Amino acid sequence: MEHSKAFVIASWTLRAIAAIILLQTLFFKFTGAKESVYIFTTLGMEPWGRIGSGAAELIASILLLLPQTVVFGAIMSLGVISGAIFFQSGSCMAVHPRSEARSLLTEPCDWRNGSYCRAIQRQGRIDTFNMT
Repeated sequence: MEHSKAFVIASWTLRAIAAIILLQTLFFKFTGAKESVYIFTTLGMEPWGRIGSGAAELIASILLLLPQTVVFGAIMSLGVISGAIFFQSGSCMAVHPRSEARSLLTEPCDWRNGSYCRAIQRQGRIDTFNMT
């Protein structure tokens, strides 16, 4: 089946945007940036979770850009982002609000996690805003 020129351009544009979004985090994950290390330490998955998720993002972005594997890349990208949403929305990540580690994915979930986080902060079980 032959696709129109507009469809092909839109398809490549959207695939490139998704791949760029996935690729931009690799520098922070593979170099061990303190924000990335902090997130995965909070989740109890440092360093294998950080490096493994970075490898999965790299593979997904490559698959998205290859015409023969775009479906697999889309499925893998959906898995990567679903994992990020699951782990970040279900955890109590006390990250400084001005930090780059503060994810847009966690902000909508603050209403749900807020009271739980405040309760364990009062008990001294997590250290709020500690980015050292």
